[in-house]
Amino acid sequence: MQSIGSRIVDGTLVLVVVIVVVEIWQLKKPEGISDNDNQYPQDVEIFGPTAPPNITLVTRQSCNLKDPARFNSGKFTLKPTPLVIISHTVTPQCFKKEDCCKQVRSIQDYHMGANFEDIGYHFLVGGDGRVYEGRKWEEWGAFLVGFNCMIGVTFIGDFTIETPRHKQSLGAEKLLDELAKYGYLTRNYTVYGAKQLSNTVSPGPTVMNEIQKWPHWSSATDDVDAPCKAKP
Repeated sequence: MQSIGSRIVDGTLVLVVVIVVVEIWQLKKPEGISDNDNQYPQDVEIFGPTAPPNITLVTRQSCNLKDPARFNSGKFTLKPTPLVIISHTVTPQCFKKEDCCKQVRSIQDYHMGANFEDIGYHFLVGGDGRVYEGRKWEEWGAFLVGFNCMIGVTFIGDFTIETPRHKQSLGAEKLLDELAKYGYLTRNYTVYGAKQLSNTVSPGPTVMNEIQKWPHWSSATDDVDAPCKAKP
């Protein structure tokens, strides 16, 4: 990437550069992978908005989320991670970045008010197709008991009746593609709706209808044991 200084021509161009920087979210190489392993780059910049397969990731800083209440010492037990748990937030839907950030902040406030260390989900997908960064991916989440050391992705909205927009479903699916591409998920990772593993309606029937179309979704749960009994 060219430096900002080399691109400054006038005030308008400076504003464009600042916007681009805000929309960048860097994926770091997972722990346990050698610096000499060229299969997974150390830093991968994903820009938005761009057409798929690229995705728009909005950082915690961009949404002005609070810092975690305390240090979370529980790292993922498995790297890369083999399971993804899909849920919904049971909140109003959002279709603009500012509205989605407001929802994400509200969810964080609610979770931290319930004595969570931080927002419970790792990623939240808005009706605008953007992916909003929640809890840092390497930290234990708080979205489904027994599975909080896996990756939790939630759809912003209440999908017991409402239907997610196509761009929302596509944004979630492309996020998982990118996470697998750069080593955060196993190549043969499995996607489950939260209701498949617990007594809950989440992620709602309309989101379940969507994720059942994804190639990594599985209906087989008989042999799935809760892998995250307690933090190490």
